[in-house]
Amino acid sequence: MNLIKLKKKNKAQLFSLDIVFALIIIILLLFLLSKIAEVKIYKTNTNNHLKELDLIGNSTYKKLVSNPKLNCYIYDTQNNFLLSNCIGDDSEITKENLDIPDNYKCHITGLPPGITNECTDIVDLSVVNIYKIKFKMDYIIGNRDISKSSYMNDLLDISLIFEFSDVTLSVWKDE
Repeated sequence: MNLIKLKKKNKAQLFSLDIVFALIIIILLLFLLSKIAEVKIYKTNTNNHLKELDLIGNSTYKKLVSNPKLNCYIYDTQNNFLLSNCIGDDSEITKENLDIPDNYKCHITGLPPGITNECTDIVDLSVVNIYKIKFKMDYIIGNRDISKSSYMNDLLDISLIFEFSDVTLSVWKDE
């Protein structure tokens, strides 16, 4: 009997409250650090998506206002000059002409009737990030190739060949 009592007295305490509290604090700190890292990763991914959307949207806008396949030309007997930010009845606005990637969608409003426009996608209500820009665009009724004399007469208000259109371009990523 004395032997059994002696063995019980030699056993040390396995856990003290200090060790339990230290383990709890370490686990809480690891959880907190993982949540902070998760928030930073989410923020970085969101910023990268916004930068990509801005890049695609800005590129699409530049292609729309300065694309030789879409914009007007002024010509004289020797030269042709590209007139940016001008479209005519024979302009064909396609996603290919605007270099819009397959995983992006676009919508252009305010174009005069008669212009071929492939950017007629409808924005889904779940889309949060949309690149949107409003601008004025010159429009020529008829062929987009105009003579230098006609252009000069328009500038001098002798004969008006240009009309202005308020155009809105929207670009978003198809999720």
